[in-house]
Amino acid sequence: MTSIRPDRSTYALERRYGHKKGGKPLKGFALDITIRFNTEGVPFLQDLNSDRNVMPFTNVDDLMEFLDEQIRSNHDAHYGPVSAA
Repeated sequence: MTSIRPDRSTYALERRYGHKKGGKPLKGFALDITIRFNTEGVPFLQDLNSDRNVMPFTNVDDLMEFLDEQIRSNHDAHYGPVSAA
């Protein structure tokens, strides 16, 4: 089975700003994800803060690249870019 290359132009992880129980605001934000692998080792990513479908990846390297981009992007959008010292 050939997996579908993720559409990085439309799929982005969504931040959660409140506690799951009670809705009290978080001091920062949370990214809630689930990663699954099928019997062929194909990784799938589900954003639990979104109603989008699960996104398949070609391989673990593609998944890691996407997660790195998304974590950095969400962090920078919320806190501002971190300069290298």
